[in-house]
Amino acid sequence: MSQLMLPMIPHGTTVISDLVSVVRDDDRWVYFVGLYPIYFHSPDDHKMFKLVISQLIESGACRHSDIIKTFGVSKSSVNRALKKYRQGGIEAFFKKRTGGRCGTVLTPEKLEQAQKLLDAGLTRQNVSEQLEIGKDTMRKAISDGRLILAQNEVFNAGQASAK
Repeated sequence: MSQLMLPMIPHGTTVISDLVSVVRDDDRWVYFVGLYPIYFHSPDDHKMFKLVISQLIESGACRHSDIIKTFGVSKSSVNRALKKYRQGGIEAFFKKRTGGRCGTVLTPEKLEQAQKLLDAGLTRQNVSEQLEIGKDTMRKAISDGRLILAQNEVFNAGQASAK
């Protein structure tokens, strides 16, 4: 007669909910529903972590608060992951991001124009207004050496800070 072998949950398992538990060994997190392992990922795979917790919450296997308490993550990060899953499915976690920054404001051409205007004696404020560049952008370009102030501008800046 054959003997029935039950899978064993490893020592050190943390209970997330009545159904779900998780254990971390040296090279991966393993998630269990009941006695069966259902997901695993490396500790530094944040995309897979967000996908797994989203699927666990969406399926009703655990709640937001269970994830927050077990992993010590913020409520907003759990909500963002769940929203991403609900709107885009699994693919949403692995798509390349689009949009965002479109590149540098101070292109080589703009830098050249700005330097010519500074050399001609215009103030930083006048140059930023004329080229439609933010004042902070000008300040950063000057402080990191991409733009060099004309002598009179350096003198005026020194006087202004001395007051």
